[in-house]
Amino acid sequence: MDRATLLKMLEVTPGLTLSKEAIHVAEKHRLSFYLGQPGQAMVISDVLQATLYDSFLSLVRREDGAVLSVLYEAIHGLAVRPPKPKEERRPGFA
Repeated sequence: MDRATLLKMLEVTPGLTLSKEAIHVAEKHRLSFYLGQPGQAMVISDVLQATLYDSFLSLVRREDGAVLSVLYEAIHGLAVRPPKPKEERRPGFA
């Protein structure tokens, strides 16, 4: 994938906001990047923030604060999962 395509995908995806070259993930949303080729993708999940540079992308994971630097060519896709809706409790046993 190239930088322009990824940037456009990030701009139009609900739950993400763009400020300059940084992408911020809305609270309780979960952003994942898929790296590699179709059928052989590795998932980088729970990304808190992504920063776009000229030739690579820097990802910060929510869970441990790990920073990963990835070439645009390695990115195959992305996914954003919105927060789960609150379910009303029903009487009885679960």
